Amino acid sequence: MKKTIFVYGLLGGVLIAGLKLIEYRFLVVEHSLEIYGGLVALSLTPPGRCDRPGAPPQGRAWSESARCRAMISP
Repeated sequence: MKKTIFVYGLLGGVLIAGLKLIEYRFLVVEHSLEIYGGLVALSLTPPGRCDRPGAPPQGRAWSESARCRAMISP
């Protein structure tokens, strides 16, 4: 009885692990372009937000005249 339960438990675990591996591989292969695009976007967002030319210093807002010179709409 214990041997049967052990065998069924072992087979169930192996089947679940195999299905999870197949699911993971399917997800990565099927959505690889979206994953890579998201990683590139995440890696380029912080430099683009911090090093914009014409960005106001941290903690300061644009004045109306400076906004008009930089052609930024409110």
